[in-house]
Amino acid sequence: MDRIALTILQIINDRIFPYAKRNYASWNEPSRENTVSPFFLPRMPPKAEGFTAVVLTYNRVESLFKIIKEISKTPSLSKILVVWNNQEMSPPAG
Repeated sequence: MDRIALTILQIINDRIFPYAKRNYASWNEPSRENTVSPFFLPRMPPKAEGFTAVVLTYNRVESLFKIIKEISKTPSLSKILVVWNNQEMSPPAG
């Protein structure tokens, strides 16, 4: 039962984090010393697999630019999406 459970967790891990998935050889010829537990995931994804920050704002332009500046310092950031939620005022120019 332990091996079945660990195999299922590894398959789920491979599908959620495709950049860290095991190759054909590691599935068919597993080595005991290089076995990676699916319970321990990488702390940060590679830059290519980074996250997208979504910032919802209404009318606080100064704090918006401060937040964008701080978020952009994150190493694993891929994109920043700003959702301007004010129909009466146009968003500021970049």
